[in-house]
Amino acid sequence: MTRYRQVVITLPFALRFWCATNRALFSKVHQTIKEALQRKLKSKAEETGIKKPATGFITFVPNWNSALALSPHFHILVMDAAFDKAHHQDPIPRRLGEWKSIDLEEIIHEIVVKIVKHLQKKGYLNEHEEAASNPPLDELFADHEDLANALGSSLHNRRPIGKGATGSVTKIGKGFGYWEEDPVKKGRLCLSQNGFTIHASRVIKTLNRRGLEDLISYMARPAISTERLTQMDNGNIRYSLKKQWQDGTTAAEFTPMEFLSRLAALVPPPFMNMIKYAGIFSPNHPMRSKVLPNPDARKGLKAKCPHTDVEETERKKVKNTCRSRKLKM
Repeated sequence: MTRYRQVVITLPFALRFWCATNRALFSKVHQTIKEALQRKLKSKAEETGIKKPATGFITFVPNWNSALALSPHFHILVMDAAFDKAHHQDPIPRRLGEWKSIDLEEIIHEIVVKIVKHLQKKGYLNEHEEAASNPPLDELFADHEDLANALGSSLHNRRPIGKGATGSVTKIGKGFGYWEEDPVKKGRLCLSQNGFTIHASRVIKTLNRRGLEDLISYMARPAISTERLTQMDNGNIRYSLKKQWQDGTTAAEFTPMEFLSRLAALVPPPFMNMIKYAGIFSPNHPMRSKVLPNPDARKGLKAKCPHTDVEETERKKVKNTCRSRKLKM
Protein backbone atom coordinates (compact mmCIF):
# COMPACT_ATOMS: atom_id res chain seq x y z
CA MET A 1 0.00 0.00 0.00
CA THR A 2 1.06 3.56 -0.58
CA ARG A 3 -0.38 7.04 -0.55
CA TYR A 4 -2.05 8.71 -3.51
CA ARG A 5 -2.35 12.25 -4.79
CA GLN A 6 -5.12 13.90 -6.79
CA VAL A 7 -3.94 16.06 -9.68
CA VAL A 8 -6.57 18.16 -11.48
CA ILE A 9 -5.79 19.83 -14.81
CA THR A 10 -8.26 22.12 -16.57
CA LEU A 11 -8.07 23.45 -20.12
CA PRO A 12 -8.41 26.93 -21.59
CA PHE A 13 -11.97 27.83 -22.48
CA ALA A 14 -11.22 27.84 -26.20
CA LEU A 15 -9.72 24.35 -26.11
CA ARG A 16 -12.67 22.62 -24.43
CA PHE A 17 -15.00 22.59 -27.44
CA TRP A 18 -12.16 21.57 -29.73
CA CYS A 19 -11.28 18.56 -27.55
CA ALA A 20 -14.95 17.56 -27.22
CA THR A 21 -15.52 17.48 -30.98
CA ASN A 22 -12.12 16.34 -32.30
CA ARG A 23 -10.97 12.98 -30.96
CA ALA A 24 -7.46 13.26 -32.42
CA LEU A 25 -6.87 16.59 -30.68
CA PHE A 26 -8.26 15.22 -27.42
CA SER A 27 -5.83 12.29 -27.64
CA LYS A 28 -2.92 14.64 -28.31
CA VAL A 29 -3.79 16.81 -25.31
CA HIS A 30 -4.10 13.76 -23.06
CA GLN A 31 -0.83 12.30 -24.35
CA THR A 32 0.97 15.59 -23.65
CA ILE A 33 -0.37 15.71 -20.09
CA LYS A 34 0.53 12.05 -19.58
CA GLU A 35 4.12 12.50 -20.77
CA ALA A 36 4.70 15.62 -18.66
CA LEU A 37 3.41 13.91 -15.53
CA GLN A 38 5.39 10.71 -16.18
CA ARG A 39 8.56 12.73 -16.69
CA LYS A 40 8.08 14.55 -13.40
CA LEU A 41 7.33 11.33 -11.48
CA LYS A 42 10.43 9.68 -12.94
CA SER A 43 12.52 12.69 -11.92
CA LYS A 44 11.20 12.64 -8.37
CA ALA A 45 11.79 8.89 -8.14
CA GLU A 46 15.39 9.28 -9.28
CA GLU A 47 15.88 11.89 -6.57
CA THR A 48 15.05 9.20 -3.99
CA GLY A 49 17.71 6.88 -5.43
CA ILE A 50 15.61 4.69 -7.75
CA LYS A 51 17.58 4.35 -10.99
CA LYS A 52 14.88 2.47 -12.93
CA PRO A 53 11.58 3.66 -11.47
CA ALA A 54 8.13 2.34 -12.33
CA THR A 55 5.36 4.82 -11.61
CA GLY A 56 1.69 4.95 -12.48
CA PHE A 57 -1.56 6.88 -12.44
CA ILE A 58 -5.17 6.65 -13.58
CA THR A 59 -6.85 9.50 -15.46
CA PHE A 60 -10.57 10.22 -15.27
CA VAL A 61 -11.99 12.68 -17.82
CA PRO A 62 -15.30 14.20 -16.67
CA ASN A 63 -16.59 16.54 -19.37
CA TRP A 64 -19.05 18.55 -17.28
CA ASN A 65 -19.15 21.06 -14.44
CA SER A 66 -21.52 21.46 -11.50
CA ALA A 67 -24.10 23.22 -13.71
CA LEU A 68 -24.12 20.43 -16.34
CA ALA A 69 -22.23 22.63 -18.80
CA LEU A 70 -19.63 21.16 -21.14
CA SER A 71 -16.24 21.37 -19.42
CA PRO A 72 -13.80 18.53 -20.18
CA HIS A 73 -10.95 18.34 -17.66
CA PHE A 74 -8.64 15.75 -16.14
CA HIS A 75 -8.79 14.19 -12.68
CA ILE A 76 -5.63 12.12 -12.20
CA LEU A 77 -5.10 9.63 -9.38
CA VAL A 78 -1.32 9.54 -8.96
CA MET A 79 0.52 6.86 -7.00
CA ASP A 80 2.77 9.00 -4.79
CA ALA A 81 5.46 6.32 -4.82
CA ALA A 82 7.60 4.36 -7.24
CA PHE A 83 8.76 0.77 -7.65
CA ASP A 84 12.27 -0.25 -8.62
CA LYS A 85 12.31 -2.27 -11.85
CA ALA A 86 15.57 -3.87 -10.68
CA HIS A 87 13.57 -5.62 -7.95
CA HIS A 88 10.57 -6.59 -10.05
CA GLN A 89 10.29 -10.05 -8.46
CA ASP A 90 9.59 -8.57 -5.04
CA PRO A 91 8.48 -4.96 -5.68
CA ILE A 92 8.20 -2.62 -2.71
CA PRO A 93 6.90 0.95 -3.17
CA ARG A 94 9.18 3.78 -2.14
CA ARG A 95 7.53 7.07 -1.30
CA LEU A 96 8.39 10.08 -3.43
CA GLY A 97 9.54 13.38 -2.00
CA GLU A 98 7.11 16.15 -1.12
CA TRP A 99 5.66 18.07 -4.03
CA LYS A 100 6.52 21.74 -4.36
CA SER A 101 5.27 24.60 -6.50
CA ILE A 102 8.31 24.30 -8.74
CA ASP A 103 7.22 20.76 -9.65
CA LEU A 104 3.84 22.02 -10.84
CA GLU A 105 5.47 24.91 -12.68
CA GLU A 106 7.59 22.48 -14.69
CA ILE A 107 4.61 20.24 -15.45
CA ILE A 108 2.25 22.99 -16.58
CA HIS A 109 4.96 24.82 -18.54
CA GLU A 110 5.76 21.68 -20.54
CA ILE A 111 2.04 21.08 -21.19
CA VAL A 112 1.43 24.66 -22.34
CA VAL A 113 4.45 24.85 -24.62
CA LYS A 114 3.79 21.54 -26.37
CA ILE A 115 0.04 22.01 -26.82
CA VAL A 116 0.34 25.59 -28.08
CA LYS A 117 3.06 24.56 -30.53
CA HIS A 118 0.89 21.70 -31.76
CA LEU A 119 -2.10 24.00 -32.26
CA GLN A 120 0.08 26.48 -34.15
CA LYS A 121 1.53 23.70 -36.31
CA LYS A 122 -1.99 22.61 -37.23
CA GLY A 123 -2.98 26.20 -38.01
CA TYR A 124 -5.56 26.47 -35.23
CA LEU A 125 -3.64 29.26 -33.49
CA ASN A 126 -1.63 32.09 -34.98
CA GLU A 127 1.70 33.40 -33.71
CA HIS A 128 -0.12 35.53 -31.11
CA GLU A 129 -1.86 32.49 -29.60
CA GLU A 130 -5.21 33.65 -31.02
CA ALA A 131 -7.70 31.32 -32.70
CA ALA A 132 -6.99 31.28 -36.44
CA SER A 133 -9.29 28.45 -37.51
CA ASN A 134 -11.34 25.76 -35.84
CA PRO A 135 -10.18 22.13 -35.96
CA PRO A 136 -12.32 19.94 -38.23
CA LEU A 137 -15.27 18.34 -36.50
CA ASP A 138 -15.35 14.59 -36.16
CA GLU A 139 -17.74 12.85 -38.54
CA LEU A 140 -20.41 12.49 -35.84
CA PHE A 141 -20.62 16.25 -35.29
CA ALA A 142 -20.11 17.17 -38.94
CA ASP A 143 -23.07 15.00 -39.92
CA HIS A 144 -25.26 16.19 -37.03
CA GLU A 145 -25.00 19.96 -36.79
CA ASP A 146 -27.61 20.11 -34.04
CA LEU A 147 -25.39 18.00 -31.80
CA ALA A 148 -22.42 20.29 -32.40
CA ASN A 149 -24.63 23.28 -31.62
CA ALA A 150 -25.76 21.58 -28.42
CA LEU A 151 -22.14 21.21 -27.30
CA GLY A 152 -21.36 24.83 -28.15
CA SER A 153 -24.46 26.05 -26.31
CA SER A 154 -23.61 23.91 -23.30
CA LEU A 155 -20.06 25.26 -23.23
CA HIS A 156 -21.27 28.88 -23.31
CA ASN A 157 -24.24 28.18 -21.01
CA ARG A 158 -26.67 29.34 -23.70
CA ARG A 159 -30.13 28.19 -24.67
CA PRO A 160 -29.67 25.55 -27.40
CA ILE A 161 -33.17 25.79 -28.87
CA GLY A 162 -36.10 28.14 -29.08
CA LYS A 163 -35.93 31.88 -28.57
CA GLY A 164 -32.37 33.06 -28.13
CA ALA A 165 -30.88 29.99 -29.76
CA THR A 166 -27.64 30.41 -31.67
CA GLY A 167 -26.39 28.94 -34.91
CA SER A 168 -23.20 27.08 -35.64
CA VAL A 169 -20.26 27.62 -33.32
CA THR A 170 -17.40 29.21 -35.26
CA LYS A 171 -15.40 31.24 -32.72
CA ILE A 172 -15.38 30.27 -29.08
CA GLY A 173 -13.84 31.41 -25.85
CA LYS A 174 -10.80 33.50 -25.26
CA GLY A 175 -7.17 33.12 -26.26
CA PHE A 176 -4.30 31.27 -24.64
CA GLY A 177 -2.62 34.25 -22.99
CA TYR A 178 0.75 35.36 -24.32
CA TRP A 179 3.74 33.18 -25.11
CA GLU A 180 6.09 34.21 -22.28
CA GLU A 181 3.43 34.18 -19.59
CA ASP A 182 4.71 32.80 -16.28
CA PRO A 183 2.77 30.39 -14.06
CA VAL A 184 0.62 32.28 -11.56
CA LYS A 185 0.16 30.81 -8.10
CA LYS A 186 -3.52 30.51 -7.17
CA GLY A 187 -3.12 28.70 -3.87
CA ARG A 188 -1.23 25.88 -2.22
CA LEU A 189 0.05 23.63 -5.04
CA CYS A 190 -2.30 25.38 -7.47
CA LEU A 191 -1.01 27.20 -10.56
CA SER A 192 -2.39 28.74 -13.73
CA GLN A 193 -0.69 29.51 -17.04
CA ASN A 194 -2.12 30.46 -20.43
CA GLY A 195 -5.59 29.33 -19.38
CA PHE A 196 -4.39 25.94 -18.11
CA THR A 197 -4.62 25.24 -14.38
CA ILE A 198 -3.12 22.47 -12.23
CA HIS A 199 -4.03 21.60 -8.66
CA ALA A 200 -2.28 18.88 -6.64
CA SER A 201 -2.74 19.57 -2.94
CA ARG A 202 -5.07 16.71 -2.03
CA VAL A 203 -3.24 13.66 -0.66
CA ILE A 204 -4.68 10.37 0.61
CA LYS A 205 -2.43 8.83 3.27
CA THR A 206 -1.31 5.21 3.07
CA LEU A 207 -3.72 3.68 5.58
CA ASN A 208 -6.71 5.84 4.67
CA ARG A 209 -8.35 3.26 2.41
CA ARG A 210 -11.80 4.72 2.99
CA GLY A 211 -10.53 8.11 1.87
CA LEU A 212 -9.05 6.52 -1.26
CA GLU A 213 -12.36 4.83 -2.01
CA ASP A 214 -14.23 8.11 -1.58
CA LEU A 215 -11.78 9.93 -3.86
CA ILE A 216 -12.08 7.33 -6.62
CA SER A 217 -15.87 7.40 -6.29
CA TYR A 218 -15.74 11.18 -6.71
CA MET A 219 -13.49 10.97 -9.77
CA ALA A 220 -15.62 8.29 -11.42
CA ARG A 221 -18.98 9.83 -10.51
CA PRO A 222 -21.69 10.26 -13.15
CA ALA A 223 -22.57 13.68 -14.52
CA ILE A 224 -25.87 14.05 -12.68
CA SER A 225 -26.55 13.93 -8.97
CA THR A 226 -30.24 13.02 -8.61
CA GLU A 227 -30.24 14.51 -5.12
CA ARG A 228 -29.77 17.97 -6.64
CA LEU A 229 -32.34 17.43 -9.40
CA THR A 230 -35.96 18.53 -8.98
CA GLN A 231 -38.92 19.08 -11.30
CA MET A 232 -40.78 22.33 -10.80
CA ASP A 233 -44.55 22.78 -10.86
CA ASN A 234 -44.33 24.34 -14.32
CA GLY A 235 -42.54 21.25 -15.67
CA ASN A 236 -39.08 22.80 -15.79
CA ILE A 237 -36.03 21.01 -14.40
CA ARG A 238 -34.01 22.70 -11.66
CA TYR A 239 -30.46 21.57 -10.92
CA SER A 240 -28.90 22.93 -7.74
CA LEU A 241 -25.20 23.79 -7.69
CA LYS A 242 -22.86 22.20 -5.19
CA LYS A 243 -21.59 25.63 -4.15
CA GLN A 244 -22.89 29.13 -4.73
CA TRP A 245 -21.13 30.92 -7.56
CA GLN A 246 -19.46 34.26 -7.05
CA ASP A 247 -22.33 36.03 -8.81
CA GLY A 248 -24.80 34.51 -6.35
CA THR A 249 -26.16 31.75 -8.63
CA THR A 250 -27.32 28.72 -6.67
CA ALA A 251 -29.15 26.66 -9.33
CA ALA A 252 -29.76 26.31 -13.05
CA GLU A 253 -33.25 25.85 -14.52
CA PHE A 254 -34.03 24.24 -17.87
CA THR A 255 -37.09 23.44 -19.91
CA PRO A 256 -37.42 19.70 -20.58
CA MET A 257 -36.01 20.07 -24.10
CA GLU A 258 -33.12 22.23 -22.86
CA PHE A 259 -32.35 19.62 -20.23
CA LEU A 260 -32.28 16.83 -22.81
CA SER A 261 -29.99 18.95 -24.97
CA ARG A 262 -27.61 19.40 -22.03
CA LEU A 263 -27.55 15.66 -21.44
CA ALA A 264 -26.89 14.95 -25.12
CA ALA A 265 -23.91 17.33 -25.05
CA LEU A 266 -22.35 15.43 -22.14
CA VAL A 267 -22.45 11.98 -23.77
CA PRO A 268 -18.89 11.11 -24.89
CA PRO A 269 -18.51 10.31 -28.60
CA PRO A 270 -17.96 6.67 -29.58
CA PHE A 271 -14.50 5.20 -28.92
CA MET A 272 -13.44 8.12 -26.69
CA ASN A 273 -12.26 6.45 -23.49
CA MET A 274 -12.91 8.57 -20.41
CA ILE A 275 -10.77 6.46 -18.05
CA LYS A 276 -7.14 5.92 -19.00
CA TYR A 277 -4.39 3.93 -17.29
CA ALA A 278 -0.71 4.85 -17.40
CA GLY A 279 2.53 3.34 -16.22
CA ILE A 280 2.31 0.42 -13.85
CA PHE A 281 -1.51 0.46 -14.01
CA SER A 282 -1.59 -0.05 -17.78
CA PRO A 283 -2.75 -3.53 -18.86
CA ASN A 284 0.50 -4.54 -20.60
CA HIS A 285 2.98 -3.31 -17.99
CA PRO A 286 5.31 -6.22 -16.98
CA MET A 287 5.05 -5.38 -13.26
CA ARG A 288 1.29 -4.96 -13.12
CA SER A 289 0.59 -8.50 -11.89
CA LYS A 290 3.22 -8.10 -9.16
CA VAL A 291 1.75 -4.88 -7.81
CA LEU A 292 -2.03 -5.13 -8.21
CA PRO A 293 -3.80 -7.76 -6.11
CA ASN A 294 -5.42 -10.70 -7.86
CA PRO A 295 -9.22 -10.29 -7.62
CA ASP A 296 -9.56 -14.02 -6.84
CA ALA A 297 -7.27 -13.60 -3.84
CA ARG A 298 -9.01 -10.63 -2.25
CA LYS A 299 -10.28 -11.55 1.14
CA GLY A 300 -14.02 -12.01 1.41
CA LEU A 301 -14.82 -11.73 -2.30
CA LYS A 302 -14.29 -15.23 -3.65
CA ALA A 303 -13.56 -18.57 -2.05
CA LYS A 304 -10.55 -20.38 -3.44
CA CYS A 305 -11.44 -23.41 -5.51
CA PRO A 306 -9.91 -26.59 -3.97
CA HIS A 307 -9.30 -28.16 -7.38
CA THR A 308 -6.00 -26.35 -8.08
CA ASP A 309 -4.62 -29.11 -10.32
CA VAL A 310 -7.47 -28.92 -12.83
CA GLU A 311 -6.61 -27.99 -16.40
CA GLU A 312 -7.52 -24.49 -17.59
CA THR A 313 -10.15 -25.84 -19.99
CA GLU A 314 -11.99 -27.49 -17.07
CA ARG A 315 -11.90 -24.57 -14.65
CA LYS A 316 -15.28 -23.19 -15.65
CA LYS A 317 -16.90 -26.58 -15.03
CA VAL A 318 -15.22 -26.87 -11.64
CA LYS A 319 -16.24 -23.33 -10.76
CA ASN A 320 -19.87 -24.12 -11.52
CA THR A 321 -19.60 -27.35 -9.49
CA CYS A 322 -18.17 -25.51 -6.50
CA ARG A 323 -20.93 -22.91 -6.78
CA SER A 324 -23.67 -25.57 -6.89
CA ARG A 325 -22.19 -27.38 -3.89
CA LYS A 326 -22.09 -24.14 -1.97
CA LEU A 327 -25.77 -23.48 -2.73
CA LYS A 328 -26.72 -26.95 -1.51
CA MET A 329 -24.83 -26.40 1.71
